[in-house]
Amino acid sequence: MTASSSDLTDRLDFALRAAREAQALILRYYQNADLAVDLKGDQSPVTAADRGAEELIRGLIEQNFA
Repeated sequence: MTASSSDLTDRLDFALRAAREAQALILRYYQNADLAVDLKGDQSPVTAADRGAEELIRGLIEQNFA
């Protein structure tokens, strides 16, 4: 199945909106001097900002595409 140009444009618009919302969330955390960095199981760094942005984007995807 091939996506139409309109469908691709809608998906791009969604992705850009989601990225802007995640950006705003992340910036609130990074303007806080108390931002803690934890390590995931694979020893890569993760912050509350990272987790919050992921949760936000997952929720938006579910709302718009489920």
